Amino acid sequence: MFAIEELTMENKRVIPISTTSEKFYKQVVVLLNPILRLRGKEQDVLAQLMYYNNKYKDLDNSIRWKVIMEYDTKTEIQKKLGISAASMYNNLSALRKKGIIIKNKVHPNYLITPNKEFSLKFKFTINEPITEQVN
Repeated sequence: MFAIEELTMENKRVIPISTTSEKFYKQVVVLLNPILRLRGKEQDVLAQLMYYNNKYKDLDNSIRWKVIMEYDTKTEIQKKLGISAASMYNNLSALRKKGIIIKNKVHPNYLITPNKEFSLKFKFTINEPITEQVN
């Protein structure tokens, strides 16, 4: 169970999560999955692409994505995930169909380059009328 750190403002919570740089991307994708609606291996492939984007963040964007999408990097990802080449290409195709990969690059909305810390904020708007309770 996570320790929840209560903030001074009502209805706000911080849940600290200790992680590694590679696990971080999978954790973010899992948190966003109710919105992304990705299958298991699609999540894994996206998380790896996000990880490699950060790993090669010092390269120019156009060169970075050529390196990430080249055969050797895809093979490395396949080995890490324990999937076949066919599975890798099917998952990349699914990510393209869902608009997450566009022109052989992950859409910028999904790219994160954290330092030592990263915060992800969810803002829920409750769309039902608040009813007063009568005692």
